[in-house]
Amino acid sequence: MPNSIPFSATIVHGPDPQQLHQHIIHTYPPTQYLHFIIKPEGSSIKIAQIHQLKNQISLTPTKPRLVWIQQAHLATIPAQNALLKTIEEPPQQTLFVLTTTTYQQLLPTIISRCLLQKLTPTNLTKNPELLQFIKQIITQPPGERLATLKTIPSQREVALDWTNSLLISLQQVLFQTQQPQTLQTLAKIIQPALDLKQHLAANVNVTLALEHFLLSLPKTKNSNPKP
Repeated sequence: MPNSIPFSATIVHGPDPQQLHQHIIHTYPPTQYLHFIIKPEGSSIKIAQIHQLKNQISLTPTKPRLVWIQQAHLATIPAQNALLKTIEEPPQQTLFVLTTTTYQQLLPTIISRCLLQKLTPTNLTKNPELLQFIKQIITQPPGERLATLKTIPSQREVALDWTNSLLISLQQVLFQTQQPQTLQTLAKIIQPALDLKQHLAANVNVTLALEHFLLSLPKTKNSNPKP
């Protein structure tokens, strides 16, 4: 059965391979995720490795799974095309993370289907402040929501970074919860966040895009999702 999560693949990129490795281990610990690691054999990641991966993850999972593609930019074009098909229709409870120092070498079709996270020393974990912000917003009426607009970065590139950080944080909460009500609330938050990212990337007016995001978030009486 395909994954019902609105997004299930992330490209994590940065100049330091060791930092990338530490970030993934810290963010997706093996105690919580079953790891499937793909890394170059020789000078590249080959299509046969992706086919073998598909067979491995075809079984029903017993806990959340992480497919970790290391040095993803070294995947051959056939391997990337094969991976793309799996990313587009991911199995249940399966998250794909591609780590790379040069994500621009990946196929544009893969990049377009992934969250893009630039790794810096300040974003090694989910952002509890952003999650707390969302918890407050979804309990507020429209007028109060719009009043919080001044707390969100108004420059396009900074707003995009803010949105990506929010999506990464929501993604981590999503894969760590089993509560149906929380999952439903998260899904209703994630879609407006994805729309916001798309609007910002398409040069929609930043203020209008942020206003639309705030007003599109669900209304709830409780404080889910919990960070």
